[in-house]
Amino acid sequence: MEDFLQILILIFFLWIIWLIIHVPVYIARNRGISGGELTTITILSWCGLIFLITWFVALGLALFWDNHKWASHKPKESELDRLEKAHNLMERGIITKKEYEKMKKELI
Repeated sequence: MEDFLQILILIFFLWIIWLIIHVPVYIARNRGISGGELTTITILSWCGLIFLITWFVALGLALFWDNHKWASHKPKESELDRLEKAHNLMERGIITKKEYEKMKKELI
């Protein structure tokens, strides 16, 4: 009976540690953080088992990382891409040939 109680306490203790480690990860996921940023937070959180400071760093990143700043960054579209899109719009009848020529003149 004593061994069973010790095993039960150990399982409970490990479960609490697992929950604490995953707090920054849960926060990050709920804030919409994904990809490399989420991986970084997860690794720092697990490293908190050895170095407690990394868990606080992971928690700070999960709470204060501005995910929207990076998500809204789009690569600049080239003039050729914009010209192809304008041509497709003209072919589908969404814009007139005159409007297409005007866009073409602006791009070139």
